[in-house]
Amino acid sequence: HTRNRRYTWRARGRKQQARMRTRTMETPSSSSPSSLLFIFLYLLLLLVVSPVSGVYIPPPPSGPVYFLETFTFPNWTDTWVQSHNPNITGTFVRSTPTPPKGIFNDFGLVTSTPNAPYAIAAPISPPIIVPKDKWLVLQYEVHIQRNLKCGGGYIKLLPEIEDLSQFSSTSPYLIMFGPDKCGESSKLHFIMRYKNRLSGEWTEHHLLSRPMIRLAKDDKKPHLYTLVIRPDNTYTIEIDMREAKTGSLLQDMDPPFTPPKMLDDPTDERPSSWDDREEVPDTTATRPDWWDDSHEQYVL
Repeated sequence: HTRNRRYTWRARGRKQQARMRTRTMETPSSSSPSSLLFIFLYLLLLLVVSPVSGVYIPPPPSGPVYFLETFTFPNWTDTWVQSHNPNITGTFVRSTPTPPKGIFNDFGLVTSTPNAPYAIAAPISPPIIVPKDKWLVLQYEVHIQRNLKCGGGYIKLLPEIEDLSQFSSTSPYLIMFGPDKCGESSKLHFIMRYKNRLSGEWTEHHLLSRPMIRLAKDDKKPHLYTLVIRPDNTYTIEIDMREAKTGSLLQDMDPPFTPPKMLDDPTDERPSSWDDREEVPDTTATRPDWWDDSHEQYVL
């Protein structure tokens, strides 16, 4: 089973915008009557003041979810905690995309200061416990609004952290997923951290062949990134709902989750009497009594 209590968003580099969504098994949710009333009135106001065809209203999830965030409502700060770690200097703000304008009310988190590290986190309650017959799906949207020279925007699933306001790049995590660009290289990272049940040691496992992505200067469109992990230890990565890579967690990660059948012993040494000859003559060997040398060596 996979346990998780935190859903996080980290970004570095120039302005970006993201909407996030995770989906797995059905999870009971609780909302106070005042919160439901606020959401209802907010949606009603949008329909009154704006044309129906031009307003973004979050669609209902196609399946049960653990966590869903579209940043449509201004009370998003009730859920999300900005990091105040000394190594995190950027602050996320809620905003609509810069020109070209999109659909009205289409909000997201925007990195307001160029070339600064950002971190923000939200608790998931109850914690994620994925049944053995269910899939774990992480899905979120990233919108690069300016030329990105070097940076990335990752989503992380965290174990329980006592103080989310101190979340940073060094905080422990279970899964890291998202795009990264530096120079001409643009890749989609997928990293899993695993705790050995016997030794208690944590190890990082990186996807060997990461999908290449297009983060060009003229690409101002939002992109949807999806990670699917199945109970049979297979995975699928999608970009804009198109499969970018699929495979086995047991074969495609470095280092592998399962050790090889043969392990090299670094302390092993050859004995002093070791002989490198492939064949060694037997000095005690003799021909049997019935040996006959009267015939040719080869008989055709």
